[in-house]
Amino acid sequence: MDAALYSDLVGSDESVVRAYCRELVRQLAFGVAGEGLSPAAQPVAHALVAQCWPTVQEWAVLGEEHEDALAMMACQRPGLNGLENPDQTISYTREFVRCRQLEVLLCWERHGADLLNVVYAAWVAGIRAPLKLPVH
Repeated sequence: MDAALYSDLVGSDESVVRAYCRELVRQLAFGVAGEGLSPAAQPVAHALVAQCWPTVQEWAVLGEEHEDALAMMACQRPGLNGLENPDQTISYTREFVRCRQLEVLLCWERHGADLLNVVYAAWVAGIRAPLKLPVH
């Protein structure tokens, strides 16, 4: 992630970081061009944006989808011939981004109070938003 953003987040109040992470999830859920979130990811994203906590079952279903996505990504990883096959590289990139998008959501559950993991996963997934610091 951008060094200036990281510095601003580290120096910010937890409520500012939490609001910023919710904005990233909102963009993931409602603003990503191309494929939308899967049916398993949507309820988790919607709950987080609404400042609610997803159910244990919603987290479990999302975790299973992430495991499947990781396997698909690994299957698409370009090998020795992959660099010569642009379709395989495109497929791998799509699966890589999908995994990172799911991780934006899973980081809330798996990393608890360390929301910088959410920001990092969003950054890697291509989700950006300006940080709006409160004026003192």
